[in-house]
Amino acid sequence: MTRKLLASGVAAVALCFALPALAQVDTATIIQNGETGGYANQDQPGMAGNTASIQQLGGTSDSATQEENGVNGPAAGGTQTINQGVTTANASAVATQNDNSTGANQTIWQDGNTADGGGNKTTATQLINASGGSGNTQLSTQSSNVGSTVAQTIGGAGASNNAQTATQPGQTDSALMPDTEGGGKTNIQTASQTGSGSVNTINQLMDSGASNGQQTAIQTNGVNNAIEQYQGNSYNVATATQTGGSGNTAIQNQGGHHF
Repeated sequence: MTRKLLASGVAAVALCFALPALAQVDTATIIQNGETGGYANQDQPGMAGNTASIQQLGGTSDSATQEENGVNGPAAGGTQTINQGVTTANASAVATQNDNSTGANQTIWQDGNTADGGGNKTTATQLINASGGSGNTQLSTQSSNVGSTVAQTIGGAGASNNAQTATQPGQTDSALMPDTEGGGKTNIQTASQTGSGSVNTINQLMDSGASNGQQTAIQTNGVNNAIEQYQGNSYNVATATQTGGSGNTAIQNQGGHHF
């Protein structure tokens, strides 16, 4: 078992609240390899130049949480990354990112993960939740997993010009679930499932308060996959594309219907 916490990074996160002038150069890193039930958490004010990363490789049932927060209102420009199994799989890993800032970037990587012996599956959850927050990006990638899910939500009153992307190449029995709510506008969500996967689903929802948004769903070479898109009536655009494969279905409903 290898566990490494860079003390300087942790100290920088703690100091940034007392010394906001130093926040632009803060770096925090947590490394947990070969863990069982490991837990890692990082919270940053999200100022430009701040970076935070969590690496959990080769473990089982590890959990990681990251949050971008403003001290006095939305902060700007931080970068956070969670790596669970890019080079070594982490069974039934759980990753959560919450963005309460502006212009931040958050990324989750989960590769080759499977359910553990108890049937618990790999999940990724990403939320953009800053009131009036804009220019944020979130990316979640799950590759060659079985039974994994990505849930993405753009919320926060008046959140605008944010982007979320979820990709699942080579998946089986997996789901992507992007959701736009809270009256946001001009937000973009893209979900794609590629490769020779099967029994995968993409469920995209834009609540009736969302306007001028775009949701795109893409599935290629799949078998018995499904796309479902539901929108409000405020100049939103939904696009569903299925190429190759067999037995796939696509459903679109304009009217703000929930799943």
